[in-house]
Amino acid sequence: MSRRASLGLILLLTPGALGRTQHGNVAVPSGAWLESQLQWNRPPAELGYLHEHYAEAGILFFAPDHQFLLVYGTVLRQPNRDALSHGDGRVAYSGTWKADQTGLHAEYRIVERTVRREGEQIPGPMLSRDIQMIGGSLVFEKRRFDKDARLDHDLQAALEGSTARAGRDGQP
Repeated sequence: MSRRASLGLILLLTPGALGRTQHGNVAVPSGAWLESQLQWNRPPAELGYLHEHYAEAGILFFAPDHQFLLVYGTVLRQPNRDALSHGDGRVAYSGTWKADQTGLHAEYRIVERTVRREGEQIPGPMLSRDIQMIGGSLVFEKRRFDKDARLDHDLQAALEGSTARAGRDGQP
């Protein structure tokens, strides 16, 4: 094997190549992670979106400054792009994440729901969950998530919006 091929193989096998970095013995994720067991649907033919699919999905986002975002919404899949729909309902949770010797841990609260439930307080109470890394996937609330860098930009924008909303509401 040539030196160039060996170097390429080493780079492929490093955690950073999978959207993760190391923290002690724990590989930590970065960017957007899309729920993997999704039912992709096609829009009605009369709309003319021949190459687009959509699915209701959970998305996790890990920012380098340890901000955490969980969004439940509609993901639009096009041939070269995934995007979070801005015209459909969504639920967003914002908080922080940390890595320790045993794995990942997130603390977060609901900060946005398109259609609020009767009596629901937003921002809501703090929730706390562990996140497991299994192979190249994350497991959160018994759901598997895989890295989807095509959603990084949309989720970074959503995180900035949720931080601004939380600041207006006087919450941390």
